[in-house]
Amino acid sequence: MKLKFLVCCLLGFAVHAEDVRTLRGGGLEVSVDLTGWKQSGGPGVLHESYVRLGTFDTDKAHLSFLVDLVRPGEDLKTLCEGTARHHAGGTILEASTFAGKPACLISASPGAPQSDLYFEMIVGNRWLEWHYSAAGDGHFIEAGRKALEPLVASLAAKVEAVPTPVPESDMTDAEVSLIERSQKCKAESKELVCRALAAFKVGKRPSGRPQPVSIVGATVELGFGGSSDAPPEFEGDAGYLVLSDTAARQEEFRRVNKKDLAASNEVVAAVKLGKHAPANNLVVAAARKEHDAPPAKLAERSLLIPNEAPGKIFLRETTVGLVSVELASDEGAVSIVLGIYPAY
Repeated sequence: MKLKFLVCCLLGFAVHAEDVRTLRGGGLEVSVDLTGWKQSGGPGVLHESYVRLGTFDTDKAHLSFLVDLVRPGEDLKTLCEGTARHHAGGTILEASTFAGKPACLISASPGAPQSDLYFEMIVGNRWLEWHYSAAGDGHFIEAGRKALEPLVASLAAKVEAVPTPVPESDMTDAEVSLIERSQKCKAESKELVCRALAAFKVGKRPSGRPQPVSIVGATVELGFGGSSDAPPEFEGDAGYLVLSDTAARQEEFRRVNKKDLAASNEVVAAVKLGKHAPANNLVVAAARKEHDAPPAKLAERSLLIPNEAPGKIFLRETTVGLVSVELASDEGAVSIVLGIYPAY
């Protein structure tokens, strides 16, 4: 009888155990009971002082924790009014208090397939924002309140005495999956583009190169929504990386005559086969002379290659070599550039 009672007690404890997470970054330490939520993303710098502390999911909703600096002269009222104006259909549901905390609650995108709630709070000189999103139906706001209230009630937040360093925001598996779908890639796809994207998804930050080395490969710009249901062929241009554990540079090979074109085609053909171009190739000769690269930023699983154009270039070590994925933005249009460099 005593054994049965002990088992019941242990089971009861397991059901009600708290899962208090402490998230740090952007100058804040945030603790919250996230029982029932699974972490889907880590911390990362999104832009300058704008930092993501982490992302969490249930089978029905998504929650992001974000931190930024409060602008001079801004208080909770002006912060919440500005957030409401920024988001389509933004409406302030609670203006000064939510779940016992000095904060506001804002709804956005009402009636959209995916609707949003924003919890806004000022801690010291930091702006703490929670972004909650779920299927937008007639019960979205009611369900969102019910989901957020116990989380906010458990919240403890304070300014860090010494800010925790945060890596750059990395490309997520969900973003890579979106690119795979745009290229008609499936689990069984054998095309190089699809194999490289699949390898990138499970790749890691490049390491083991204390001094810069040159690695020859090829890049290709990927289109969206082609008419064919088949994944695209890899039709790229030759280029090279200059890479170390902390620095990186990605360069295209300039083609000015027929010899250059032939050398570029030879590199692309070798990359398709997972091989290295011959040692006497003009691209290899050009790369061999390069030894300098600017410092690169570190993300959770990627090295970010410095890029003058708008957008980010993520580089990972994979089973098909070094693979880079660039999300390039030009006047609102987004393109994807895939790079494959068979590692030496």
